[in-house]
Amino acid sequence: MRPNSRGGILRKIEREIANLDQWQNRGAIEYANGPQRIRGLAGSGKTVVLALKAAYLHVRHPEWTIAVTFQSRSLYQQFRDLIRRFMYDQIEDEPDWSKLQVMHAWGSFRAPGVYSTICAVYDTVPQDWRTADTKYGSRAFEGACEELIPTIRERGPRPLFDAILIDEAQDFPTSFYRIVYSVVSPPHRIMWAYDDLQNLGDYEMRSERELFGSDDNGRPLVTLHNDPDKPKEDIVLPVCYRNTPWTLATAHALGFGLYRRQGMVQMFEEPSIWPRIGYEVVRGALQLGTQVTVRRSPSSYPSYFAQLLNPDDAIQCSVFLSVNDQYRALAQEIQKNIQEDELESTDILIVLPSAYTSRRTGASIMNVLSDHSISAHLVGVTTTRDEIFQPNSVAITHIFRAKGNEAPMVYIVNAEFCQSGFALSQKRNILFTGMTRSRCWVRLFGVGEQMQQLKEEVDRVRKHNFELDFQYPDQEQIKRLARVHRDMSEEERRDWEQKISAVGDVFRAVLDGDLPLEALPKDIRDRLVSLSEKEREALQ
Repeated sequence: MRPNSRGGILRKIEREIANLDQWQNRGAIEYANGPQRIRGLAGSGKTVVLALKAAYLHVRHPEWTIAVTFQSRSLYQQFRDLIRRFMYDQIEDEPDWSKLQVMHAWGSFRAPGVYSTICAVYDTVPQDWRTADTKYGSRAFEGACEELIPTIRERGPRPLFDAILIDEAQDFPTSFYRIVYSVVSPPHRIMWAYDDLQNLGDYEMRSERELFGSDDNGRPLVTLHNDPDKPKEDIVLPVCYRNTPWTLATAHALGFGLYRRQGMVQMFEEPSIWPRIGYEVVRGALQLGTQVTVRRSPSSYPSYFAQLLNPDDAIQCSVFLSVNDQYRALAQEIQKNIQEDELESTDILIVLPSAYTSRRTGASIMNVLSDHSISAHLVGVTTTRDEIFQPNSVAITHIFRAKGNEAPMVYIVNAEFCQSGFALSQKRNILFTGMTRSRCWVRLFGVGEQMQQLKEEVDRVRKHNFELDFQYPDQEQIKRLARVHRDMSEEERRDWEQKISAVGDVFRAVLDGDLPLEALPKDIRDRLVSLSEKEREALQ
């Protein structure tokens, strides 16, 4: 393998990552005999730390029943591989998978999960997803766990695990933590890895009292302390190893819409969050209503990114005239990645922003890749949901299955989906999450004028040397952004679409001369003029 090919560079980076830093080593080995939280940005190594901690505990206490659980089914493969590797490093032996159980939080008819196992212990029939979805909709798992709580209270704790390790902790409902607490034997060795910021709109970390509740006297069941000369119960991993500083800065700029023609999409209510996630102030001040410029702090990322990669190659954005042009270019680039860049198929991940159209889009991409003699699979459709990557095949997945996984080369296809429309905060969060799946290189592909506007934002980040320069909105502006770009239910969206259609009919009638402009109320006429002037200014 050529040392300066993408494959050669990737192997150097992987060797660097394999050497756990002081924070990760401490997080993995430091063992508080009770609850413990591990937190940090996406890509700071929380999953690796949990896997190493699970292997470490299994070696020290082979008699314990230990569970490792998560939300994304595709993490099943990753956890088993990591734990197996760490076990061989320590004792050159296979884990006893009957005592160290890697299981999904919910479970299915094919494999038990934490929830379904707890139901069995309490002689209760677990709800499947379809039943819970019918009853609770988007709160399906939360509702299923809530229904189990009265039974647990009535029958009392029933120790099932000696320790449980929870990845993607920010994605689990409070009711899940409550039922878990009841089945982990004292001193309740519950270790949860919390992503400080996987979703730009969800940055408030729930307290231990919120997660686990209080006793009959009102005291929290779980409290975390970092006392001198004792193992830390709240561990912070401050360095982001997954994403280059250029990718992360661009992902934040696009996620917030900092350089968007039409203005910002969303923003943290608390300016103090920026330093927490690895930014430093270059100019101005992090205060509401104040102009500020921030950049990635050198201490927030490893030095080998700057030594082995360059920003122009780390992130690229391409605009195409048609969908077919886009797919052909995608196939040609992946062909080059494999044949010239010396990347493996498993080093590449294609992310589809729209889950709704992912089957149709994925099938089209697979056909074009096949024409270029490239094998591919659509995760959870042509393969199991429990594995993202397969040998000699390129993974294609929608954004929700990509979450929790990563790849050196990430292609986000049809990225213009995230540029406009309803629920823009959610769409920008999708773009942010997709970009932060990348360990080295990101490619944003899309079609038409909407994609051109997105490319302008990317270009402006690069023009600013990956510094983020913006006017921090005040409290009222932040609330307005949250209201305007909020997530909508299907019913609410359909209602607005009908209203927009009716307004469109009126405007067309005015433009066609079928309806005089004077027929519209004066306040509406004045606001239309004001809006058109703002639109002209935005386009200049």
